[in-house]
Amino acid sequence: MSDMDPLDRMLADLPRHDASDALVQRVLARVEAEQHEERLCEDASVARRRRGGLIARWGSLAAGLLLALGAWWTTGDGAANGAQGPAAMAIKGAAHPPDADITLGLSLLRNDVPVALEPGAMARPTDKVLLRYTTDREGFAYLFRSDGSEVEVFVGTATLPGTHHVTVNGQILGYGLDGLDGEQRFGVAWSPEPWAPADTGSARAPEGFAAAISSGPFPRVLHGSLQGVVVDSRPVQIGAP
Repeated sequence: MSDMDPLDRMLADLPRHDASDALVQRVLARVEAEQHEERLCEDASVARRRRGGLIARWGSLAAGLLLALGAWWTTGDGAANGAQGPAAMAIKGAAHPPDADITLGLSLLRNDVPVALEPGAMARPTDKVLLRYTTDREGFAYLFRSDGSEVEVFVGTATLPGTHHVTVNGQILGYGLDGLDGEQRFGVAWSPEPWAPADTGSARAPEGFAAAISSGPFPRVLHGSLQGVVVDSRPVQIGAP
C-alpha cells in the first residue's frame, strides 16, 4: 500500500458499491422491518384517536340516557308509582302477565237438532243447552248455571288452549232445561287454580262468585278474592213450549 499513489489510497478508502447480493437483501429486509414498525406505531396512534372519539360519543349517549331516566323519575310514572328505576320496571312487567281470555258459545239441542240461540230467543223446557268455550292458555275451566242467587257448577276440568265442547265419556253434554223457567245464566269460568270439590257435582264456586257475576259486561276479569278468574256468560230465557 505504501507504493500506492495518494489518490489511489483515497479511492480505496471510499465506500464500495459492489456489495454482494446477500448483503443487499439483508439491508433491504432491515429497512422493510423498520418501515413495518413505523406503520404499526402510526396505526396504533390512529386507533387511539378513533377510540377516543368513540368513547366521547358513547359518553354523550350515556349522559343523554341518564338525563332521560332522571326526567322520567322526577316527572313521570317512576316517581308517581314509587318504582325503583328500569330494573323495577322490568320486574313489574314480568309480575303482571296478560289476563287469560275465555269466551263461551251456546246453542240449543231441540228434538236432537242443533238450534242457534239468537239474542232474545226463547228456549223451551224440553231443550238442552250445548256449551263450548275457547281459551288461550292452560288452567281450569268450570261450566256453571246461575239463577241470580245460587251458582251450580256442573262441569269442572283441567283445560288447554283451544276450543272445547263440554263432553262426558266422549259424548257432547247437553244441559237439560226441564224444571227450569225464567232467566238462567250459563257461563264458563277460567281459573289458574282448581276450585274446591263439591259434595255433589264437580266443584264448588268460590265465595263471592255469585255476586261477582250478577251483572255484566262479559267476558271480564274478576277482582278481589277472585283475582285472576275470567268469566264469560250468556242468559237463556226459558218459556212455554
